[in-house]
Amino acid sequence: MMKPMRRRSLDSVRNARVTSAEMCSPDDTADLESPTVATKQPAVGLSVWEKMARWGAFYMLVSPYAKIFYYTITLLIFSMLHASGDVPHFEVLTGKYSILNQVFVKQGWGITFAVYVFYQLVSTTLHHKKGASLRRLMAGAVVTTLFFFIWCQVIFPTVEHLTSFCTAKNISVALGKRECLKLEDHEYYSFDISGHSYLLTYCVLVMMEEGKGVLYYLRLGEYLRGTGGVGGRRSDELSIPCWTRPAWVQPDDLTTKSFRMWYPIISPLVALSFVALALLALLWDFMLIITTVYYHTFIEKVLGTFLAIAMWHLIYGQIFRIMGQWKVFVT
Repeated sequence: MMKPMRRRSLDSVRNARVTSAEMCSPDDTADLESPTVATKQPAVGLSVWEKMARWGAFYMLVSPYAKIFYYTITLLIFSMLHASGDVPHFEVLTGKYSILNQVFVKQGWGITFAVYVFYQLVSTTLHHKKGASLRRLMAGAVVTTLFFFIWCQVIFPTVEHLTSFCTAKNISVALGKRECLKLEDHEYYSFDISGHSYLLTYCVLVMMEEGKGVLYYLRLGEYLRGTGGVGGRRSDELSIPCWTRPAWVQPDDLTTKSFRMWYPIISPLVALSFVALALLALLWDFMLIITTVYYHTFIEKVLGTFLAIAMWHLIYGQIFRIMGQWKVFVT
């Protein structure tokens, strides 16, 4: 009789530790290694949807600092190509009026927002605390959109307007950008912080954070099959919750029964939306290279990229880490 009582006691302590654990942040990258390890393990018993999710994890769940290092290197290398002036344009892909620029980048945040919110919504149906997950999603959607709007729609245009001047036939005229560009023999000058560099870097880093929830999905699949943790890793390595991923807590019998019914139905939506997230991140990385090679000055691109990285760290490393301790987002 004593052993069952001890087991219940240990379970209650474990659950209390998970509930009160400090939220993970961009600095905590140990849990991000799980998908990489998992993809190297024999995929015995995995559904095609779980295999797709693991493939997407190759690209999405690398260390964010490795991604930042990559952005720094490409910024330096491709900016030197831009400075040489010898890189030809391929208007269909790199032109200012290309479909990629006019459709995808111009609507970049809207597309990113739609994809990551849909992914999180379908993932939430498999969480053990759906209400808390939904509240975190709604709060996160507001905060990430706010920081996009403040910089891309308010601050960057204001800086450009305040630093701009126009000349027509070597005569300075007090005209805005649109009016100036309509004049013959015009020249328009401004300090135009690269909104594309900010937007594309910011979007990818946000999607990488939002994609962490796939670890919970993969762990749940392992649990329902009665096999080990993700890629052979122990469950307690997922016990520290992230803003975008709840802590792993072993479901009770009733919840397990519900998950067994819904997991096969929800799996295609989770996997396909996660792969869409990965493909969109790949497209944004490609568009960022185009921006770096063909547009803006070096300092304008550096500022745009640096501000995106700083905002990502502020949001996921500070703001969400604090909000994650609030009761409304835990229970």
